[in-house]
Order: sequence, then structure tokens, then C-alpha cells
Amino acid sequence: MKIIRFSFLLSMFFSISSLIFAQEITVSGKVRDKNTYAGIPSVNIFVKGRQIGTVSDFSGKFFLKILKPNPDMIIVFQHVAYDVLEVPLDSAKTLHNIYLQPRVIPLKGLTIEALGMAPEIKKDLPQSISVAKSRDFQTRGFTDAGDFLSTDHSVQIDERMSGKKTIAIRGGNPDEVLVVYNGIRINSSFDNVFDLSLIDLQDLDRLEIIKGSSTVLYGPGALSGIVSIVPKVYSDYNIRFQQRIGTYRSGNWGLHLYKDIDRLHVMYSFTKGATKRVFSNTINTNEFLQNRASHHTASLVYNFSENRDKNSLTVMYLRSSLDYNNHRDMENLSDLNRVVLLKYKGDIGFLRNLDFSGSYHQLDEKQGFSAVSQSFSKKIYDDVFSFNAGKCIVLKRMEFLLGYQFENSKLKFRQYSTFATHGIDIQFNQIHKGFFAISKYHAPSGYDLSLIHISEPTRPLYISYAVFCLK
Repeated sequence: MKIIRFSFLLSMFFSISSLIFAQEITVSGKVRDKNTYAGIPSVNIFVKGRQIGTVSDFSGKFFLKILKPNPDMIIVFQHVAYDVLEVPLDSAKTLHNIYLQPRVIPLKGLTIEALGMAPEIKKDLPQSISVAKSRDFQTRGFTDAGDFLSTDHSVQIDERMSGKKTIAIRGGNPDEVLVVYNGIRINSSFDNVFDLSLIDLQDLDRLEIIKGSSTVLYGPGALSGIVSIVPKVYSDYNIRFQQRIGTYRSGNWGLHLYKDIDRLHVMYSFTKGATKRVFSNTINTNEFLQNRASHHTASLVYNFSENRDKNSLTVMYLRSSLDYNNHRDMENLSDLNRVVLLKYKGDIGFLRNLDFSGSYHQLDEKQGFSAVSQSFSKKIYDDVFSFNAGKCIVLKRMEFLLGYQFENSKLKFRQYSTFATHGIDIQFNQIHKGFFAISKYHAPSGYDLSLIHISEPTRPLYISYAVFCLK
């Protein structure tokens, strides 16, 4: 009798449990762009007519728990940049990928001056700023960063026959534009320019163009503007392979790998491409121009907390090489760009909002020319060690940014020619260091006053100050 009663109670328990758990289901999946198949972050996902919802994460993944599900329920996917999509609950439970159609709103081009409040004091600049995210250039067939930046109306790209591309902003000179990679200056110490064709677009998260002088934050060399290159350290895939074919016998292929292990994120990518162009006024097939490029990028990021932007340690390696050969005029040019970066952002003990970075940058260039009995060769070896430190302090409506920059560059220049009796062999070292300080007051009305340098004491509510020295 006791056995029968126990069996009855046990069956009742499982029946009630199944009824209770049947009242809750979880709908999960990934929201993707219909054209690029990239994950869409910050998509509002909710049950139509009910107070149940969630938001997709940075890679587009979502989990939506529904109490007391009903087959007639409609799941709504809503994002400001895409058309609203409504999916029946039965379909949403079986779909692993939800595709949204981008919404195109035609507008005239605008140039907006950055006078409002920005997330960080570093980004609160009075100059005009253009930001291009990866989805803006990865599906449009651009070959490198210089190719994409040429679409900006205030930017001029000078492209040479060798494929080297330098940038000028608003009619300035290329040596007045500072190029930074993840906050590290990568301009050449020889002529203060950088070849943008050495940057592969497939490894970038976004490109930021600051149009105007920003010497307070970045030191000398940023008179016309800054091109800030922000690499990609997080991804929504594990393995991705790409192959492109174009005119002029051009093409490239790339392999991109990504893996996250709890708070550790590892990424590696490799891209290789080439272009071959035959001279139009020749019948000799051996007279042609050839460009070859290869790019390696590796990064390792460890997050000490759940908030990725708060406490993180980043180790990054970049290697890009370009080779140009003119088989008619016997001219060749090769560039090698390497960056090793160690960066920490977060807190150390009672010290908050710290930013440290140390890097090694190598930029080598070799050029050669030979014709009959004449020859010419030029070699530039540029090695730079740099260290940057920053501290942000927030006191109610006041915000302060203090920083220190140190850079030690070693440059070797060698030139030999049969046209001259003597060659040139020069080596020099340069030490660049300085402090900077910026203070900002947030007005009670909800907006910030514009940036005012120390040289304009009539409006001192926003003050910036910098001291740099060279040896």
C-alpha cells in the first residue's frame, strides 16, 4: 500500500513539474544583416503586446525567456537602422539566424562639429570627426585603408605608381597628418608620413578621421589632422575565409581565426594579394608592373571583469609587407611595417581609470633602380620604442585628463648610387617626451562648452595644456 501511495505521489510530482516548466520556454538565436551576414548588436527583441523582451549582444546573439507561451505570440525584432521584422513564435523557436533588411534613409552630406558631450574626454574634440565602421567598407571592394579614405570629400590621397598611398586633410601636407594604430603613432621618423596601403581593412573595427590640429593629445605632427586606426579584437565568427578576384590580374585571399575562452579572446588573420599590370604601349609580355602584399595580425585580450571596456590587457602584433617591381624600368620598392603593442586599461588598486601602453614599431623601406651600367639604392630603417600613460579624474562636473608620452626613435638612412662618387650613410636618434593636461567643465544645462586652449584666457572654462620636448 505504501509503495502504491509513493508511486502515485511521485507521478503527481513529475506531472506538476512538467506543467510548471512547460509554462516557460527560451527562444535563442543570432540577428544578422541580410546583406553582409554580420551580427547586429543592440537589437530590441520583444513579444508583441507584452512586457517581455531582451537585447542582442555585441555579436548579435540573444536569449529571450517567455512565460506562459502562446502559439499566437509574435516576436518583434527592432533596430533603428533596419526594417522591423515580426516572426511568429513557432517559427522563432526553430530559426537559428534572424536576418534584418537595412533601412536606407537618403540624406544630404553633413559636417558636424564635435561640441557636445562625448563618452570620454579624449574623444571630446572641437574638430570635425568622421567615423567609418567595418561594415561600411568590408562589403564594398576596397583594397586597403587608403583606397577607402579617398571617398571622404575633405581628404586627398596621393597614390604613386608603386601603390604607396599618403593622405592629406583639408589641403594640408601629408607630413602634417598623424596616423595612429590603436593609439600608437606609426608615422615614419624620416619624413613623418605613413603608407596607408600597409593597413588591411579586413582587420579593422573602425577608422576615425579627426580634421584639425590635435597636438595637445598627440604631440607634434598632427597639424592638419589625425587618422586613428582601431583594430578588431572581438568577432562573431570562429573561422572565416575570403577570396577576391579583380581586373588587372588582381586578387587576394585571407584566413581569419577567432576564439574566446571565458575572458580570454584570441584572434589571428592572414591576407595575401597581388596585382599585375602590362604596359599598354609594348608588345613584350615581360614588361609589366607587379605589386604584392601580405598582412599578418594577431591579438590576445584578457578581460579582468565582465565589463570589457573597464579592465583589460591587450597584446597585439601586426606585420605588413608590400613589394613593387617594375620589370620594364628595372625598379623595385619594398616596405615592411611591424608593430608590437602591450596595452592595459582599467584600475590598479585604489587608482582608477588608468591607461598604459608600450610598443615597438619598425618601418623599413628599400628602393632600387638599375639600368645598363647605372644603379641606385636607398634603404631606410626606422625603429621606435614608445610609452604612453594616462589618468582620467572625474569630480562632479569637472573632468581632468593627465598624460605622459615618451618616444625613442632610431633612424638609419643609406643611399648609394653610381651617379655620385660617395654614398650617404646617416644614423640619428631622437627622444620625444612630454606631459599634457586637459580639464573640462560640464555645464548644468546638459551640454559642454567648446574647447579653449590656454592661449585664450578670456573663456577659461575648458582648458588644455601641453609641454613637449625633443632631444
